[in-house]
Amino acid sequence: MELDSALGAPSREESSLSGELSPSALGQAFSKILHSLTRPEARRGNGKDVALKDLGDLIEATECDRLFEGSGARLRGMPETLGQVAKAVEKYAAPRKEEEGGGDGHSEVAEKAAKVGLLFLKLLGKVETAKNSLVGPAWQTGLHHLAGPVYIFAITHSLEQPWTTPRSREVAREVLTLLLQVTECSSVAGFLRGENEDEKGSLSVILGLLKPDLNKESWKNNPAIKHVFSWTLQQVTRPWLSQHLERVLPASLLISDDYQTENKILGVHCLHHIVLNVPAADLLQYNRAQVLYHAVFNHLYTPEHHLIQAVLLCLLDLFPILEKTLHWKGDGARPTTHCDEVLQLILTHMEPEHRLLLRRTYARNLPAFVKRLGILTVRHLKRLERVIIGYLEVYDGPEEEARLKILETLKLLMQHTWPRVSCRLVVLLKALLKLICDVARDPNLTPESVKSALLQEATDCLILLDHCSQGRVKVMVELGKFERKEFKSSSLQDGHTKMEEAPTHLNSFLKKEELTFHRKRKWELDSYPIMLWWSPLTGETGRLGQCGADACFFTINRTYLRHHMTKAFLFYGKQGFRLSPFVCCGLTPTLSYSLPLKSDGGAPLENTLTPLISFAFALWKAGAFSRYKKETSLAGRGGF
Repeated sequence: MELDSALGAPSREESSLSGELSPSALGQAFSKILHSLTRPEARRGNGKDVALKDLGDLIEATECDRLFEGSGARLRGMPETLGQVAKAVEKYAAPRKEEEGGGDGHSEVAEKAAKVGLLFLKLLGKVETAKNSLVGPAWQTGLHHLAGPVYIFAITHSLEQPWTTPRSREVAREVLTLLLQVTECSSVAGFLRGENEDEKGSLSVILGLLKPDLNKESWKNNPAIKHVFSWTLQQVTRPWLSQHLERVLPASLLISDDYQTENKILGVHCLHHIVLNVPAADLLQYNRAQVLYHAVFNHLYTPEHHLIQAVLLCLLDLFPILEKTLHWKGDGARPTTHCDEVLQLILTHMEPEHRLLLRRTYARNLPAFVKRLGILTVRHLKRLERVIIGYLEVYDGPEEEARLKILETLKLLMQHTWPRVSCRLVVLLKALLKLICDVARDPNLTPESVKSALLQEATDCLILLDHCSQGRVKVMVELGKFERKEFKSSSLQDGHTKMEEAPTHLNSFLKKEELTFHRKRKWELDSYPIMLWWSPLTGETGRLGQCGADACFFTINRTYLRHHMTKAFLFYGKQGFRLSPFVCCGLTPTLSYSLPLKSDGGAPLENTLTPLISFAFALWKAGAFSRYKKETSLAGRGGF
């Protein structure tokens, strides 16, 4: 055995080992063990296992004063030798490259880690004893060289990973606890940054140990390195992280710029932590913020919901830094920002997306973008409208996360862009009412709490929509009560539409033979005067309204503008309903009929629609309306 040859026969007696070894022999013994642990040819054999056992025996048998105190050149280099031995032992227990190790390889790594953990516990115990007995900086020098490798070992095997077992994780956590106790640190963060302002901490040493394994060629040789780096980075916050920015930013970019989704997510988390804990001035220096933005933005093209979630959160925190230098002078249009660019890409992906997890991820982050842009969201209003309507129509599972977030987005959108909402009243109202009907008809798929949340959010959206449209929502809802008869459209010979009744009878018309309907029996528009709603409030293409024995055909279809049976136009205003002829050349050139509103601002439709129909029918029968003249200027205005 090599150690026996170095120490001589008395080395087998642990009680006399420390007394018989000279300082030079002790240093030579550690050097031989270090050589056995680092030479490549011992990889396939059991030479490293033997060297590890000899190292444990040597540490246990040597007094702490022989390890950390003495005089002469050799003893001044003893702490450094111990650090190199600890580094070699940590490498011995590290997991191998992914393609080299399988299930058996992982179990072998866990066994090695348990042995190495017990050895580090012995070594840290010697440091604790030396700290309590020695006077001077000798033990502190030794601890400075030991702390880095011991910390890397503890983090590598304390996290739940494929190469760890409950036993190896328990030993590694004991090592980490004892390390914090020896260094007199209350937490890992204090160990890394320093407990006091005058202490430097161990982060620089640890990053120096990780650097050789965190380059483009070697960072995948040890699958634990990326996790140790990421976990360590997360423990250091502002203001301590900024002084290490040049060392942590390249490694984070390297991990994120990988083809594996797992590594992309890990790298984005590291970059996000840097964005949150490094001052904006440092990130803007040397254009680092732009580098971060482009590195993260490219991940939006990868359709993985975990990655998209991490990227969007990182970008939302990066936007204030990127836009810090943008100042609008007010003499022109505001320039588009990075937030505009990201939102445009998100909406492009959201429209055709059919995977529920991605839909939920996009919808979850959409309200934050609307808050960020504020009134500038009008730049994306058309596409946002399509996305909102499309997502409200699709059931999203029992939790309904996507639809709840879309309703929240709609509320924010109406609050920030209310001047542009009234022109989208009909579309948004239909979508909200359809959602309410779908939720109300859902028998048992959705929990009652989720239903209540959906209905509450939809109600809030309706209230906001009513305010944005100056009360028109109430009018349209009331008018919809009269649109309960369904008709099917077919084509007339003159190019206009004619209506078919749904499979029910209109009982109120059974008194007149010409108004009696049978299943699928068509009626001719030439039999009834046409009243054209010029303001398309009802959304109904055509229906018959009657009062007593009289009936008129009401529609919003402006193709009836020049139909010979079109007799009047209906408008809605704040003062009530107005019935006004188009252009008359008969007995009365202009006729109007106004009705008052209720005290609360709503129109008394149930009381006013009947006299309107009777009034219009009476005028038609009396010949008050004659054939209107062609007025191109009036028809071209699109409204009155």
